[in-house]
Amino acid sequence: GTLSAAEHFQPNGRLLSLQSSNVGEMCVTVTWLQLNWRLLRLTGEARFGQEIERTVYNHLLAAQDPRTGNVSYYTSWAGPKEFTDALLCCVSSGPRGISLLPKLAWGLEKKALVVNLYTPGRARFEIDGVPIQVISETQFPSDGTIALTVNPSRAAHFMVKLRVPEWTTHFEVRTGSRTLTGTPGEMLDVSQTWLRSNRLDIRMDLPTRALPGGPTYPDYALVQRGPQVLALEHDLNPAVPYLHRVTFMDEPMAPKQTAVPAGWVGRQVYEVDGRVGLPGDTDQLRFERRTLRLVPFADAINGRVWITQAARARRDRPAVTAYARASLSVVSLGLEPTADGHIATDIAEFLTDEDPKTYCAVDPQAPGLANYLGAPPGKRGDPVWFCVMLRAPATISRVVFRHGAVSAAGGWFDTTEIMPRIEVARTAIPTSA
Repeated sequence: GTLSAAEHFQPNGRLLSLQSSNVGEMCVTVTWLQLNWRLLRLTGEARFGQEIERTVYNHLLAAQDPRTGNVSYYTSWAGPKEFTDALLCCVSSGPRGISLLPKLAWGLEKKALVVNLYTPGRARFEIDGVPIQVISETQFPSDGTIALTVNPSRAAHFMVKLRVPEWTTHFEVRTGSRTLTGTPGEMLDVSQTWLRSNRLDIRMDLPTRALPGGPTYPDYALVQRGPQVLALEHDLNPAVPYLHRVTFMDEPMAPKQTAVPAGWVGRQVYEVDGRVGLPGDTDQLRFERRTLRLVPFADAINGRVWITQAARARRDRPAVTAYARASLSVVSLGLEPTADGHIATDIAEFLTDEDPKTYCAVDPQAPGLANYLGAPPGKRGDPVWFCVMLRAPATISRVVFRHGAVSAAGGWFDTTEIMPRIEVARTAIPTSA
């Protein structure tokens, strides 16, 4: 439901996910929404409506705190969201995107009423001089049943065009004595003479499927139910010490909706059986069966969408820095490839992603925050720093420096003059939010 890292398009398959990569800037998300809205109006093609739905139910709503209304400048797929009410462009763009929702849900196309999003509400239109009221009653996306009442002021012949989501496997519409079936990813045309209070009964299934993490997260997958990506929420899974050491028991997965725990802000909570890595007396974890709670990514406050594939579950106890928020002494995103052509590497996400094939190489000549504050540009050979931010104090008994690749631009530890140095900040470090 969004695109870009630090406002840069990424190569196919690169699914950067951590806050360190500045993923899904709210301004980018809203601009993507507006582009697809314009393309839908220009072409009438369902694929642009699909992108609108994907964006609305995932990254757009995920970027606003339901408790305060504050907005997340960047919205990552793992870790706590960083909401703010500061005077920033994204704090303005978020409300602009959300205020578009009524226009994204309904519309007119020549002499046809178009339904793009299935949401409760009512709207008024006029076709060939006939005023028409439309009322939609539904709990979508909790379930796939929609009652659409079409109420013209007098009998009128026109078309209602329904977008059939690409993820559904069964889409059925009943109107009077007729039953129509839609094709996923296309528009379904319902043309008839409409009388007062005619009703369309729409039913669609909301299947659950696993989507692979691609080259960036090859050992992981995310879960999508209907239009919504689901996330493991930290606060709803107190018996899970490491969200990145969890697998599901059953394939295909069948999350069951359950009662919303007291104090939780969302309306949808699902349960599924899983296996959870628990610490013991050694550095190896033991896995035990647990009930896991999932929520829509849009509702998550401190969650994770990437779930370990069962066949690739790791048993080693993770470092306290695993998937932690990270930062660098420079702010540019160069695209120098690794020696094996894997992925460009000066992205802070690769400091903590646990993947031995990725690493982070920092060029001291690239601009950093200190330069914006008046410091002179860096020189080749200057020291650089890597920063990892933990959410709470932690005991660290060993620090391991893992060497990355070496290229013409550098990439090695030069210890001839100084050794690597560890510094600890005892107060919170400001972030991009």
